[in-house]
Amino acid sequence: MNPTVKIKALAPADVDNAVTLLKACWDEMDFGRRGESFNPVTVRARLQQASAQNVFYAWGAWQNNQLVGLVAVALVASLTDVSHVKAVEIVWHSHPKLSPATRAKIQLRLLGVMQKAAVHLGARTLHVSVPPECPSARLLGRQGFRLVENCFVKGIAYGP
Repeated sequence: MNPTVKIKALAPADVDNAVTLLKACWDEMDFGRRGESFNPVTVRARLQQASAQNVFYAWGAWQNNQLVGLVAVALVASLTDVSHVKAVEIVWHSHPKLSPATRAKIQLRLLGVMQKAAVHLGARTLHVSVPPECPSARLLGRQGFRLVENCFVKGIAYGP
């Protein structure tokens, strides 16, 4: 029997747990190959800023008092239609150590929260990006999402 999973808005007190979960997810997805680094101090500061200023909205999935999933969305105005607001997924992940079946259930619940929140926040579309080989891609297709474009990422140098 699976323990109950509770979904709740991420609170400032949850930030350290979120940083730990995000690091596990970052490692699993191998974001380092995209030229990104994981700085827990930066992640913590961004989560705290977002919580205080509504920069984005985040929810966690909790099982046995452990954060096992996380979803966050930001609102973005459309360039071409002043009345169109998009909700854009920032993170949608579950802990890599969970079984595939449990992860799918948590991902589905978090996706539902993300969709309801997007509607509540006034968004007309929800944009979610996942690697095509990721099991979540199939889950999105079964939930009525459609692939509209590919995302190409390149690490570039920046500086003065």
